[in-house]
Order: sequence, then structure tokens, then C-alpha cells
Amino acid sequence: MAISIRPSLYFYDPIGAYKYDDARHFNPDNGDSISKRTAMDIWFQKLNAFITQNPKVRFVLFSPNPEFDELYPEEVCAREWFRPIPNSNCEESRNRAKENFRHAQFNSELQKIADQHSNALFFDVFSVLCPQNQISCSTRINGKRLYSDDNHLNAAGARYVLERLSKFLQNH
Repeated sequence: MAISIRPSLYFYDPIGAYKYDDARHFNPDNGDSISKRTAMDIWFQKLNAFITQNPKVRFVLFSPNPEFDELYPEEVCAREWFRPIPNSNCEESRNRAKENFRHAQFNSELQKIADQHSNALFFDVFSVLCPQNQISCSTRINGKRLYSDDNHLNAAGARYVLERLSKFLQNH
């Protein structure tokens, strides 16, 4: 079972189209308002319990994708007779260290949960899409755009990740 979430949208600083959303969180037991950090802690507790309760299920916990702030949707970036030169916001890059730092606490918790369970693996999709030897994360790899918008992979991006996920699973 694959577990993937966009944690910045719910638990810390969202960027891109959702940066203006004001996500609110409530305690599931009593309905009281809680902080994003508390909501994240509860999410991890529930994830840990779910994996524990399902020992015969194999789980793959995905790190978050790199996210981009101003990336235009793919459909408005195609060259057309009326748009011979796409907007500069059709490509974007972000500093890898800063983007990785945004997700570090979340990834650390995912890794910790995976380490505690023989039926769980942590798959670092972030490093697949933004290799450690790069200074910046890009919306393209080898000239191919991998994102349909600021945080969703397109078909090429999904294939790219799937190829690496398949190899990862074969080795684990």
C-alpha cells in the first residue's frame, strides 16, 4: 500500500497555488482547534497504528515531492500559434537545500516509522525528482517536464518515479 500526502498543505508552509489557504485543524476526539504541528503528530500516530494493525500489508511511505511556487499549469505552457514563446513561469527551479529543509522533519518521522516496522519502507521520491548532487530542484529532467502544475506530476513524471520505485522495490 502506497502512502503519500502533501504535508506542507496540511502541516507546515504551503507554496504554489495553496499558499494562501488557511488550513484549520481540529482534534478528532473533542473537536477543539489544534496547531498544525499537533495535527501532524496525530497523523503520524494514526499512521503508525494503521501499519501496526495491518502486519500482512506491505507499506511504502513516500516522501513529499519538491514543490514549486509559480509554475504555470502544463496546458498553458504548450507552444501554440498564438503563444509561440511560453511564459517564463512554465519552468521553475528551487534551491534543493531549502526545499529539502522544508520537508526534513516530516521525512524524518516517516523514516522512523518505516524503521520500526518490518512491513514498511520509506521511498525518498524527493531525491528521485531532485537528486542529491544538484543544487536546484527543477520541473524538468533531461529536458522533459515532469510536473503538470506546481506540485502534481504529469504522466512523464509519474513514469519517471515509477521506474525508480520498481527498482527500489526489487532491491527491498
